Amino acid sequence: MKDQVIIQVIVVLCEGPHDVAFLRKILKTIGFESGDSIKIKDYPSPMNSIIPTALKQADIEELNIGQIGRGSRPTSLLVKNNVYLFLYSMGGDGKEEERRKFAQGIKNSIWQPGQIKAGRRDNVIGIIYFFDADTKGISARLKNITLEIDVALDVKGEVFENASFFKHENVKYGAYIFAKQDADTGKLEDILLPLMNQGNELIFEGANHYLDQHYDESRLYPLKIELVKDQIEEIRSNKNKEKYKHDRSKSLIGIVGQLQKSGSPNTAHISDTDYLTLEKIRANSKCQEITKFFQDFIDFS
Repeated sequence: MKDQVIIQVIVVLCEGPHDVAFLRKILKTIGFESGDSIKIKDYPSPMNSIIPTALKQADIEELNIGQIGRGSRPTSLLVKNNVYLFLYSMGGDGKEEERRKFAQGIKNSIWQPGQIKAGRRDNVIGIIYFFDADTKGISARLKNITLEIDVALDVKGEVFENASFFKHENVKYGAYIFAKQDADTGKLEDILLPLMNQGNELIFEGANHYLDQHYDESRLYPLKIELVKDQIEEIRSNKNKEKYKHDRSKSLIGIVGQLQKSGSPNTAHISDTDYLTLEKIRANSKCQEITKFFQDFIDFS
């Protein structure tokens, strides 16, 4: 009897689409390739049943048009040999409940000790959490993730250090926190922007100058066209809850990215432009830390 091929299914839960785009870019430098063209029915178990079930069970009536499918399907799929990485953009602090339900669904879909296998073989399953340290710090973020796992799955695991992992009841769990170089705080852009700037200093100098010259906080309040007493009026909001969030680092990425991919979002500027090159990624300690974390997680049993 030939040895059965072991397939690893690793779900990567990110805060936002920029995280997914960045991880997608650097994972390609260690041999992962896009699997976005693979049909859902051809996904390895349990994802070939989890994703259709989640989409069918979504309370469509309670969602707005921008929420349909969000969190129920991966943003991207990467494949290398028999390892499948399903990258999700799940949201930040406010999406804890969605992540817990998702992790519970993953665990409930696989064979557990004490159950009758009836000849079936489950794939190796892993869940990795990626968060920004922000101002909370790496340790605080790791404690939050550990608590989230404990509450959702009664795992009682410990993620003591960044880029660490453990196994509980046939599922591997890991966590990585984005932070500035040699610092306890920060976010993805603190890793991304210095890399993009390298070798493109004049472009970024011009982009920074443009922002300095033209940024106007008052314009963060949206200008709306509304029907007021049977008249069409244009009114600028003065409500803080409606104020757009300004992130200078994201604006920089957008400005420089338009020089190559006109009309594209920041995700494309991160994943498809030449601001991030193979040479830069291989020479960067943070990128190498992340790729080593993935390789170690895959090898962990």
